[in-house]
Amino acid sequence: IDDIAKSLNTLGVMTTLRRTVSHGFDIKDCLPLQAVRENFSADMLLPVDKVLVPYPEITVTDAQAKRFQNGGSLDMTRTSVSNDYTGFIRVKNKKFELVGLGFCEDLSIKIKCLFDIGE
Repeated sequence: IDDIAKSLNTLGVMTTLRRTVSHGFDIKDCLPLQAVRENFSADMLLPVDKVLVPYPEITVTDAQAKRFQNGGSLDMTRTSVSNDYTGFIRVKNKKFELVGLGFCEDLSIKIKCLFDIGE
């Protein structure tokens, strides 16, 4: 608003803002807060993986998934991750269940957080 106003040699003010898309979520994915308060149910919740979609994912072997779940980092050279990738990555098991979120650096996938997959 400010940039547009300045380019027109005037002033500008925004009185309202409505985001219709943000970080992969669309307004149609939203529920009114009052509806959630009055009729909350678990089916209103989105899977955690939906929030993490911007990050690439890998599927690892059962042994690698177990190692990751037990706190061990993964050797990137033994996965499908490019050796020069740096950043967050979703780690999934062979059943495509989200095991955790890792961070790739120094040829290693280190644990950022783990998820309970109900085993």
